Amino acid sequence: MSNPTIIKQHAEDAATKWWRRGKYLNNPRTRFDELVEFDQSIDTHLDGLREAGNIGVERAYSAYETAIDRRAEDVSADGFVVLALAFLTHDMPTIHAVIAQVAGKPGFAEALNGVFAWLTSPTIAEIIEAQFPNQEPIYCYPALRHGHAHAIYDSVALKNALQDSPPVSLALAIDAVANCGRIDLLALILDVLNNSQPNLRTIVSFSAAQGALLLGDRHYAIPALLALSLGDTSHSIDAMKLLSLV
Repeated sequence: MSNPTIIKQHAEDAATKWWRRGKYLNNPRTRFDELVEFDQSIDTHLDGLREAGNIGVERAYSAYETAIDRRAEDVSADGFVVLALAFLTHDMPTIHAVIAQVAGKPGFAEALNGVFAWLTSPTIAEIIEAQFPNQEPIYCYPALRHGHAHAIYDSVALKNALQDSPPVSLALAIDAVANCGRIDLLALILDVLNNSQPNLRTIVSFSAAQGALLLGDRHYAIPALLALSLGDTSHSIDAMKLLSLV
């Protein structure tokens, strides 16, 4: 019989470790071994919840609901634990049921982004690829951010995401194409780069210039990066950094 106190501790510690890992990840002084320690600890607590079966799932969801009711600073960590347990079943009906259960709740977007970044399996890759054409940013954005980590290289949906997408989705799609090494789609990225409207330059042009450069183009990418570096945009410094490397 599972010990309720231990199961509760697993749920709380998994969420706390995930939250602290995020803080450490954004600290330039963080050492790699510190992140490894967090990762191992999170896996251990998730394993403890999985071994508890339905009781572990119920405890994790209860902790999430409690965090929401208390208006905790960051409930996405508790949401991550709930989603991670569902994804670790590798059972599509279970995964979709849990997503439907927590979608729209506080912290859901960040939790889904975390799960897509944390876990890898053919099932998760299939779910991520299915989100590429999704018009809902809450699903599309994390899928495009992390698709390359799941070896989704030849997706037709990835190609389609370069066409008729809203600006932010388009920028993320370009990043995904570049990270996947899709040289066959370079021409589409160059079309975006050469045809970007002035009001989209801070959103799309940097991703297009960076993506083109990563895929081997210098003729169009470098002048575009130079123009961005000299402009008063949010990507000026990033453009300068890239130029210093070529």
